[in-house]
Amino acid sequence: QLGQADPMAEHRLIPSARLVSRLNLQPWYPPDAPLQPEVYQPQQVTIPLRQHIGAPSVPVVKEGDGVTTGQLIAELPAGALGAPVHASITGIVTQVSSQAITIRKGSGSA
Repeated sequence: QLGQADPMAEHRLIPSARLVSRLNLQPWYPPDAPLQPEVYQPQQVTIPLRQHIGAPSVPVVKEGDGVTTGQLIAELPAGALGAPVHASITGIVTQVSSQAITIRKGSGSA
């Protein structure tokens, strides 16, 4: 039979702002820190051909090819379990190996 973890737990609750004040952490936790979303736009990505425990995908692009976001860059061998791989950025394929495909951001073409 399971019992209550701590019978006094509900009496030990304290608001976060009060806890920050008691621990004198106000300089590091301003009361109204604004969320400033920043969109990360990498200049280069290396996409692995093995996405999980399945078989690695086979590249369908070669070095120097232009690709667009969402374009198929590697497909599964016939009868294999795995995942097809698509480009995550628009750019130029700079390296193709048996392990991964590298794309440098730029103007790609389908």
